[in-house]
Amino acid sequence: MEAFLQTLLTMSATAAVAAGIVMLLRLPLKRAPRWITCALWAVVLLRMVLPGGLDLPVGLVPQGVSSGAYVEQVLPAAPAEAAPADPVPADPAQQTETPTQPPAQQTALPDASPESAAAPAALNWPAILTGIWAAGCLACLLWAALSYWRLRRQVAEAVLVSPLMAAAVYESDQIPSPFVCGFFRPRIYLPAGLDPDDRAYVLLHERAHLRRWDHRTKLLAWLALSVHWFNPVLWVAYRLYCRDVEAACDQAVIRTFDREDTARYAETLLHLGRRTPFPAVLPLAFGEEDAKHRIRGVLTYKKPAFWLVLVAAIACVVAAVLLLADRNPTEPQLDGHTITRGEMVERLALDAPWADSPVLSTTTALPEDLVEWGVELLDSIDLGPFSPSEAPDPLPDRTVILPVDHSGAVYYLLCPQYGQSSLYFSDGAGNCTQAEIPARQQGFLDDWMLEVEDALNSSAVAQLYACRTPYVGSASDTGALLEALGFGLMVGDYTMELQTDAEPYGVTLRFQSLPQVNWAENYLTEASRLALALMDNAGYIAFADGEGAPFLQVNRGDYQDLDIGAEEDFTRLYGAARRNLGPESDAFSSGWCYDPVEYLYFDPRLVEVRQGTEAEVTAAYQGLQFVPETDWFSLHFADGDGHGSAYRFVRDPALLSRPLDSPTYPVITTPDGQTIDLGARQEGEHVFVGAFIEPATGMDTGYRVYVRGEETYLALFRQDVLAYLVQVQWTAHAVHPEDWTA
Repeated sequence: MEAFLQTLLTMSATAAVAAGIVMLLRLPLKRAPRWITCALWAVVLLRMVLPGGLDLPVGLVPQGVSSGAYVEQVLPAAPAEAAPADPVPADPAQQTETPTQPPAQQTALPDASPESAAAPAALNWPAILTGIWAAGCLACLLWAALSYWRLRRQVAEAVLVSPLMAAAVYESDQIPSPFVCGFFRPRIYLPAGLDPDDRAYVLLHERAHLRRWDHRTKLLAWLALSVHWFNPVLWVAYRLYCRDVEAACDQAVIRTFDREDTARYAETLLHLGRRTPFPAVLPLAFGEEDAKHRIRGVLTYKKPAFWLVLVAAIACVVAAVLLLADRNPTEPQLDGHTITRGEMVERLALDAPWADSPVLSTTTALPEDLVEWGVELLDSIDLGPFSPSEAPDPLPDRTVILPVDHSGAVYYLLCPQYGQSSLYFSDGAGNCTQAEIPARQQGFLDDWMLEVEDALNSSAVAQLYACRTPYVGSASDTGALLEALGFGLMVGDYTMELQTDAEPYGVTLRFQSLPQVNWAENYLTEASRLALALMDNAGYIAFADGEGAPFLQVNRGDYQDLDIGAEEDFTRLYGAARRNLGPESDAFSSGWCYDPVEYLYFDPRLVEVRQGTEAEVTAAYQGLQFVPETDWFSLHFADGDGHGSAYRFVRDPALLSRPLDSPTYPVITTPDGQTIDLGARQEGEHVFVGAFIEPATGMDTGYRVYVRGEETYLALFRQDVLAYLVQVQWTAHAVHPEDWTA
């Protein structure tokens, strides 16, 4: 019902704008033939009955009117149905969750007091307005039916006097003025006793109506007006249209007359003219529609020059096309809604006692080009019907927020790392609907999300790199860099001590209350590497709990990739550390990654991804993260690229139906003759070897996992030839290969 009202009001507003433009055009077209303005009124009629127009880049009707954006802002929404779920977030731009109740709930939930519980239910305005509209429409149609019934009673005993004309002519002593009546079989009715001279002019006028089909178009115009009865602009337009129709027929009759005939025609109008206080539905009466104005028009009429008619006709055609045009929006459109900005939700599960909330939710603005690409992508997807739903509150990680311009409506695109994406639409009045992204089109959305994350990473890199300082002794610059890296936000309040008396220069951060969380040390290490890369003369960063001795110190000399030259070098370093900078999220995180410690053997010609020179491939694999799981194996590079497949992990290859292509024993011989023994170094040390296979075919993938005590190694064989062997370390959240189920 609400959609019907929005469509109706959009059509009515569009027709009103078109009618207003035609009213203005009547002024410069005053000397042009009236049939030209009648043609423009036909365009207004089309706008009244058609829900859309021509798809053109230009038009006279404002885009906000024809698209329904303005109507959507003023149309009252239906009350939301009561639901046990939380309401849609009123302002998802910045959410901070608490253990008991998120702020979105605190601001959006109604007052639970008895007074509010007893408050009356909200009015269903769309239903009320639809009922009022239907009543008005019915009244207009009944008025038309009553007018026709009264007219038929008046001419029920009319006498046929001219049956051989295009329209039969009848005479009646019950009518005061001549008229045409009838849609399919029109008839001309004349008052009995009409003067013979007046009769000739009247018949010429009524036949002009018949040639122009005015008896049909006037009825159609009234039916359209009955639908838009609430629009006063269209009532004025209807009255002006009726005047122009009569003036056009007057001009069609007198254009061949001499002065004497023109004067006698005006005299006939004077004899038969009458004023009607209400716009007539039926019939097309000879003397109606402001006879005084018509007489003046007849007496002052001058046949227009050919060039004037030609110019006016061309202007009419151009105006008609522009009035029928719905301008193509230059901004991105999603289901008719203009969207020019977007944000990405990022959530961090702090789970720390020093934070106000165990979950921090922030949003980051998306670049305009990615917003346009994403909106066009979503608009091209066949989503099917939306069903009533509730948007998640709070919004999960990787949610894209797409606010509709000039409206309170918002789209929420939920894109989990794994699983099906969903699109929610909130109309700004508490009503929410949802549709699933079809699985066959999920891949296009995944590609877009990769570009979004890459753009956000690039933005973060630029912001951090702008904090680069050549001297650790600059307290303000060093403090700004550490804050930009989030030490205070992630680990808690601290004081900073600078050591610049002797090399190595360094920084010590003393935390007031060190959090007892399993990811803190990993975060401090990764963030310190980035900080050392951006403080050119810093040799170390140390961390202490209060006034005690440092419990962790990260030294520049322990890493070979911290002496960066340009922003591109820092980008690679940041990409390698990105997934270890924050705690776990609900989706994929660094907790599942295994970082390379040392490559015992590496052949860039045999690895999975071989883009660039051998040196570039080798450098890319230095920042690689491995993600082995029970049923998946993937690689994540520092630049954001990934490579992965659904593989099954097997701990006991002897149970397989087909043998593996590469060996599974812990002694490995490299192609260059080097022997690497990953077997037990002492009695009782636990050792096992696992493999990844294709789940459907059982074929060997060449991937091997070697576990020796606390050490883990990954290897890739290509046709029984070793591509690489790397010792890896797992993060605090990672599942040890011992716990994988095979």
